Amino acid sequence: MNASLLSFDQMGRGARACLVPGLAVLVFSFVMGALAHQAHWSLPYLVAFCLGITGASVQAIALQMWSNSADLMPILVAGFAVHLRYALIAASLRGVLAELSFFRKAFALHMTSDSSWAMTIADERRNKGTTPAFLFGGSLVIISAYTLGNVGGYFAALDMADMRRWGLDFAILGVFLCLLIALWRSTRVDLLPWFVAALVACLTKNALSGGWYMVAGALAGALAAGAAALHADRKARAAAAAGGAGAVERT
Repeated sequence: MNASLLSFDQMGRGARACLVPGLAVLVFSFVMGALAHQAHWSLPYLVAFCLGITGASVQAIALQMWSNSADLMPILVAGFAVHLRYALIAASLRGVLAELSFFRKAFALHMTSDSSWAMTIADERRNKGTTPAFLFGGSLVIISAYTLGNVGGYFAALDMADMRRWGLDFAILGVFLCLLIALWRSTRVDLLPWFVAALVACLTKNALSGGWYMVAGALAGALAAGAAALHADRKARAAAAAGGAGAVERT
């Protein structure tokens, strides 16, 4: 496997694979940039956020919670909880990034987005031997679209009247609905943790100040998902053990 991040042929393949997701990111981030202007983010801060955090979901959380509370701690906790999925993303990319040095792996993972990761995994399943440069090329497209969209929306400087006229005041809720649809795998797997998260958030909204109710809901949902996964694993092990015992008896 070519361990370089700068194989231009492979970077081109990854970039082309991410063109359509990149267009969607561009449109979405334009709205995020306009909302950042509404929240009085400075332009240097917005650009630093785009390049340093590279997380549209975290930006949506920050914009929502920023307007409700001056306390940064729930924003940091919620952002950390949302980005815990990168532990699984990093594990799934182990084979693709295996030959890179530690620092190149860290840089590649920092640049990785949900879209570039998904395109890389899809390419690996089809072709095998997908290179780090494929991931890097796709990631450059997504981050560029994300940053340019945010800056464009910021300079558009839409006021709230314009936001409502174009339906963009619905953007934050729309973002979370889109994330729900994108992350939903099946009713059997996801219904319980999402229901628990929503229920706990609703029950604690009036009891907790600022945006802590979001953190409470996220943690409750994560615990429910972990408990459900543990239960499913135990059932699978028991079924496998029972099947093995049955096979021994038949012989």
